[in-house]
Amino acid sequence: MYELVLGAIDCDNICALFNVYEIFRSGKEKNVKRDVAVRRREIERQIKEVVDDPTRRYNLRLLSSYYGYVRSPEIFVRSGLNWARSGEMGYALAHLKYAIDLASGDEPAKELLNMLASCYAQEGQIEKSREAYLATLEKDSANHEALIGLWRISLQEGAFDKAKSYLERAVKVPTKEGTMRFDEALLHIMNNNLEEARLSLSKIIDLQPHSIQGWALLAGVILQQADKAEDAKRKQKILAEIDNVILPRMEALADSPRNFFVQMTRALALMRKGNDKETQKKTRTALELAWMSRPVVSVGAMVLEYDYRLLDPESAERHALQIIRLESEHAFANWIMGSIRMREGKMPEAEKYLRTSVAAPRPLAAAQNDLAELLRQSDRLPEAEKYAREAKSTDPKLYVAWETLCATLLDQNKNLDEAEQCIQKAIELANGQDARMLLTLARVQLAKKDLVKARSTLRSLGKRRDELTAERDRAAYDELLKKAQGK
Repeated sequence: MYELVLGAIDCDNICALFNVYEIFRSGKEKNVKRDVAVRRREIERQIKEVVDDPTRRYNLRLLSSYYGYVRSPEIFVRSGLNWARSGEMGYALAHLKYAIDLASGDEPAKELLNMLASCYAQEGQIEKSREAYLATLEKDSANHEALIGLWRISLQEGAFDKAKSYLERAVKVPTKEGTMRFDEALLHIMNNNLEEARLSLSKIIDLQPHSIQGWALLAGVILQQADKAEDAKRKQKILAEIDNVILPRMEALADSPRNFFVQMTRALALMRKGNDKETQKKTRTALELAWMSRPVVSVGAMVLEYDYRLLDPESAERHALQIIRLESEHAFANWIMGSIRMREGKMPEAEKYLRTSVAAPRPLAAAQNDLAELLRQSDRLPEAEKYAREAKSTDPKLYVAWETLCATLLDQNKNLDEAEQCIQKAIELANGQDARMLLTLARVQLAKKDLVKARSTLRSLGKRRDELTAERDRAAYDELLKKAQGK
């Protein structure tokens, strides 16, 4: 029937082509009248042309409205993977889910669940990724790909003991003939046995000298050895091995200058060469190239971290929005956007981003503090106090969180003794380097009617008035000085 559709009714019917392919793939082509081998090659060629063409990314479910239903799980898989390579993870996930519905037997289902889990992970949907990998393990408790996937998730979450247990299980899974795995070396790394890890990776590279992933892992071990070097000379010698031996070999093997493993190795080496601005820019460039090669959230977050360090709000906004498109609830990216919008005076939009950030499972103290300050400025003081307390609890060394709590208590004219303790703690944590803290201290002292201390604080601050770069801070100083002088 499908051959009739393609041959006599609608030669452009893409769904009929996909279904003929499924007939040949599944070995049910005995009713095909034409030479089977010739027809199979012809269908394969046509399918390859469609699948490899980036301008023909079909939503297969919608095609049924025009050409009829597609019943081939493999076509859904291949189409889904192509959507994934295009960065369209929503379409990729939809196609893989439908492939699972069409697939028969446990083996295809396990492979598809692992693909689905991988796509979820790339989209930042960690819980769904975990569920898919666990579903595979329910079918096969020794499924290597699922165990490694759960190992990665656990590492990402900082659950190192759980990650190690998954890796230990993965190491015990028999290796297929003709394949090499890095499990044993990774387990040595997790156990901090760097020499054993290096030996294991060297053996793999001897057998597979063209394995760029093997070279990247070896570079990672060497970099950890550099971190443990007892003197600067030894460290420089180890880093020179990366620059002069490992990276040139990896570049020779790479299929593109943007190769993920090459650029990540370069970035990780640069991170160990200093924190000057030029080195940080080179590190960010390498990370950006790696991110272009593999647009995963974790690498994007590293790029964003360097935007923040380099005080580059334009790049930070661009990269934060890219991350949010991949993972809408990303704590760091939402905080960056919230802080940018606060500086621009766009408070409703800033509040939206900051509330998203603080709702994350592991919220950032800086985001909690910024939300507290935003709420304080809009006179929502009880809620501002709540987030200020959460910020100093999340990170007791964040001095601005102590200052924000102090200001919030002051604005409510309550617990002035606690407010003074908070600002004194902020000054201590800031090592007296932030002149703005003295402004808040003077406010507390005036609120407590301790004019002698307030005047002393303001005299000290007067000598540092040039450090108050914001106009509102200078105006606040002038106003407090008048109050202290009884004017």
